[in-house]
Amino acid sequence: MAWLTRIARNSAIDWIRAQRRRRTTGDDELIFVADQSETAEEMLIRVEQSDIARQQVENLATADANLIRSAYLRGMTYSEVANSTGLPLGTVKTRIRRGLRIMRERMIHD
Repeated sequence: MAWLTRIARNSAIDWIRAQRRRRTTGDDELIFVADQSETAEEMLIRVEQSDIARQQVENLATADANLIRSAYLRGMTYSEVANSTGLPLGTVKTRIRRGLRIMRERMIHD
């Protein structure tokens, strides 16, 4: 009888302790806790890629490099670049497209 009483008592204590435990959060709620900033590896890759892109722009003809800098680094539209340089819009588009093609080819072959 003592043995059966001890088992019942221990089971009751375990049940009470289990009721007091904190509820755990599900994986869905962890999304809100996770840090969304880029990892060190992602940052290094981004910096390396931007350095390569800058080097490629520097290796272009000065006129084409200036147009690409205006359009992509300064955030100007092609029309704004054309107005600021005094070049026709078609010429600006062609030179930027040509410069980007040259950059892409050099990056593939390097």
